[in-house]
Amino acid sequence: MVVKRLTTDQNLNQCHLLFVSMSERRRERELLERFTSYPVLTVGERDEFLDHGGAVQMLMMNQSVRFTVNLRSAKTTRLGIHANALRVATSVRGRYD
Repeated sequence: MVVKRLTTDQNLNQCHLLFVSMSERRRERELLERFTSYPVLTVGERDEFLDHGGAVQMLMMNQSVRFTVNLRSAKTTRLGIHANALRVATSVRGRYD
């Protein structure tokens, strides 16, 4: 795994997962819009992340990391999320057709 800080001119074809941290809340929508044309799994932590088009929101519950999934966003970027992952999600928005 290689972790890189995203730059403005970076080739987005090389990215498989985008993590949008709390510190990027001002640019969150802009970042998510840039990646809608690429099969990139978008992961964030803010409550509004799924509303803004993110696919997976990470959250803390009872001192454990949990996640919620937005299937519409995953489908838009041509990604599939395995049924086993969906079973352990705290909630799932949308569905695959």
